[in-house]
Amino acid sequence: MSKKLALCIPTYNRSKEVEKLLQDLSAFTGDDFVIYIFDSSESDDTRLVVDRYAGAQVFYEFVTGAEYSNQKVFRIYERMTESEADYVWLMNDHSVFNDAALDFIRRALAEDGDFYLLDVRCPAFAVTDFKDLDDFLLRAAWQLTYYGAGIVKRESFLEGVDWDYLAGKYLTAETMEYSQLGFYFERASQMPRVKLKQIGLLRDSMLDRRRYEKPAWQKDKFRICTQCWHEVIMRLPEAYKAREKALGTMDSWYLSRFSLMEMKEDGGYGLFSLLRYGRFLRRIAPEMAANALWIALLPLWLCRRLLTGKLLGKIKAARKAGRRVYVYGAGRHGVDCTNYLESCGIVHDGFLVTELEGNPRRIREYPVYAAGEKLGPGCLVILAFLSNGQSPVEVWLDELRANGMDIECIGAE
Repeated sequence: MSKKLALCIPTYNRSKEVEKLLQDLSAFTGDDFVIYIFDSSESDDTRLVVDRYAGAQVFYEFVTGAEYSNQKVFRIYERMTESEADYVWLMNDHSVFNDAALDFIRRALAEDGDFYLLDVRCPAFAVTDFKDLDDFLLRAAWQLTYYGAGIVKRESFLEGVDWDYLAGKYLTAETMEYSQLGFYFERASQMPRVKLKQIGLLRDSMLDRRRYEKPAWQKDKFRICTQCWHEVIMRLPEAYKAREKALGTMDSWYLSRFSLMEMKEDGGYGLFSLLRYGRFLRRIAPEMAANALWIALLPLWLCRRLLTGKLLGKIKAARKAGRRVYVYGAGRHGVDCTNYLESCGIVHDGFLVTELEGNPRRIREYPVYAAGEKLGPGCLVILAFLSNGQSPVEVWLDELRANGMDIECIGAE
């Protein structure tokens, strides 16, 4: 018998996004899959949109007294303890998935796990187990900062939760934005023999419609990625022995020199920010401390020259020599790299990806190409993707150069 899955969507003043979401997902609804829209909008627009889908296992609830989205997350989970769902999946209002992903998730839930982490960067559909709590923390912490990355079993994970205790510990000014991490990891540590699993999904099976946009919290990004991240991780129970190590699992791009310069340009980083939150940066990414100081103190134009002069010089030299310049990576990092280059007055010839399937054909005015079909002599490739160690892409490019192809590569970080 299939498990009943409830997809819960918190939203605020985004009726158009909710309408697109329901257009894409309402066809999946049925006895074993229902959608709840938890709205706190200032108008009736979202409610009117949801009303058009009434009767298709789509439900609307208005949430009052939740100033922050993370407060709403706690409210949603508490509310869902009263539901008939076997599993609860909380997701943002701008991500969609295809029927292949939903079908595999349904089959994975049959394994009766207490918590499932969704990893959308996998080469194949798969279900794996976390070895222990520290393995769960190190592999899941950063991914769980994204709404939609976790599915919880209602009966075991939600019932009996001390919400007042969790709210007092994690719904604070220092930890609010990542407070859902506190809930997930606290609750997992309280459960004897907790069954923690990962569902691996193909990248093209889920799509974030806002993946190329700057976050709404861009001007507060430095505080969130330093103080908030640090405080949530370090407040976790002592059952997690790898908390210090977990601090370093943040995606390195978020506190990179490019990101700090972009934050400075947007008015979200400077000397005051560094003085207030620098101690957290030094624990999370100590290798960035010197760059962070220079970026805080110096004019932006001088930061660019000093900290990215090699990269910019390579690009200018390639252009002068008539070479094509590509950014390898069509995800968030590739777009951030492009934004930075444009702020320096530089455009490139397009994005490269390993496979076109699951990727857009254009990002803004830039075409997206399959690397194997586009790469050739006379190219400069800027690597702009998350990589722990040498990635398969870097190995492949090294092989091409070793075989005599005239290709230059440089890392964006």
